[in-house]
Amino acid sequence: MVSAAHAVVPNLQRLAIVGDRWEIQTAFRHFKEEIPTATTGLEIIDLVGLPMRELRKRVAGLPPHTAIAYTSIFSDGEGTSYPPIDALGYLAQAANRPIVVAAETFVGPGGIGGYVLTPSALGDEAADLALRILGGENPSVIPVSAGNVVRPIFDWRQLHRWGVSESQLPEGSEVRFRELTAWERYRWQLTAIVIGLLGQSAIISWLLMERHRRRAAELESRHRSLEIMHLSGTAEAGALSASFAHELSQPLASIMINAETAERSLVAEPANVDRVSELLGDIRQADQHAIEIISHVKKLLKRRSEVEAQELDLNKAIADAMQILSPEAKKRHVTLRTIGIKQPLPVRADSIHLLQVILNLARNGMDAMTSIAPDARRMDIQTVLLGETTVEVSVSDSGIGIPEHKLGEIFDTFYTTKEAGTGLGLSIARTIVETYGGKIWAENRAEGGAVFRFTMPLIHRSPL
Repeated sequence: MVSAAHAVVPNLQRLAIVGDRWEIQTAFRHFKEEIPTATTGLEIIDLVGLPMRELRKRVAGLPPHTAIAYTSIFSDGEGTSYPPIDALGYLAQAANRPIVVAAETFVGPGGIGGYVLTPSALGDEAADLALRILGGENPSVIPVSAGNVVRPIFDWRQLHRWGVSESQLPEGSEVRFRELTAWERYRWQLTAIVIGLLGQSAIISWLLMERHRRRAAELESRHRSLEIMHLSGTAEAGALSASFAHELSQPLASIMINAETAERSLVAEPANVDRVSELLGDIRQADQHAIEIISHVKKLLKRRSEVEAQELDLNKAIADAMQILSPEAKKRHVTLRTIGIKQPLPVRADSIHLLQVILNLARNGMDAMTSIAPDARRMDIQTVLLGETTVEVSVSDSGIGIPEHKLGEIFDTFYTTKEAGTGLGLSIARTIVETYGGKIWAENRAEGGAVFRFTMPLIHRSPL
């Protein structure tokens, strides 16, 4: 008990001994004679034989560096009887120091433990001896054995109460009543939860990676689409270059003629200043017309790295397209006109992209009219409202139409019926329209020819 007290109370200085009077104890009566030698260097606090009331007060006020050694109490000094386990429980409730015990039955009711006598081990050894004798072995030749019935056993709850580390206990100590951790109690459940969480984390990580890859692929696809749109615009400008050159020659020739006339007017006697002023106005108008033609070419050739969506008037985009298409229409003997809504049609798109769509559709229509008589070549660009939120643009021609079984394929990439065609024009038109939230399709007209239609969402403004 003293060894156990040293283990659970570092720097032990005092040992308080609690139990029945020595003369009425049986198992622990010899302790009285062993105390002087077993407790050398320790102060002994003798609490043997005290009434329970007094005993509880004393164990509640013990000084530091003290351990309590409990033998057993069957009755206190006032004659009250107790089962020793109950008496130990009463003491433990009031004690301010750990209680060292010497019997296994006292580990649990309140004792911190110690080198305790284990009745089950004692009974096993006694039973072994009895069986040997019953088996015919002469008792006189059976050697006396001390046995292994005293073992270091401690209560985990009391260790925790008094802040005693298991590393302080004697080697080979058994710790009982240990409270299982959540992991020890629910190991399989927690393992299943962890596996589930790891599985979910893996799935989420995979989904995030796939999302990143898909986003990267979409950006790459968008970049490629922009490149193709730019190339298409460049090709469109190339195809219209002859018409642009012809159209540009007119204002340039006008500028030259007016400049020469102005020079003659200035050197005349007298100088015709009014005529010169009139000619300068004509030169200014011709110059502005040339600038507009060059501006349209620059727009088609302008390289874009990103979509520049902004609010614009769809009618303005159609007017720009008409100005670009007019020379080509004259050259091909095509009657070109616009029909539809005159009020502003606000949409959100890139002006150059929208211009490309109209030019692509119109040039496809002009190509379809090559084989018909010049006086029958007509093209209309028309706008209509579909409800309050959508506008539809149609580009119709009087050409040969589209084979019915090909109507669903003409917007596919690389699909073309022209010998020198790339198959990209209508595919790019579809990409542009769908990028800005619209739809595009083609139909054959009952009176002959084809019509290409596309829709765009209108910018809706709430009334103030």
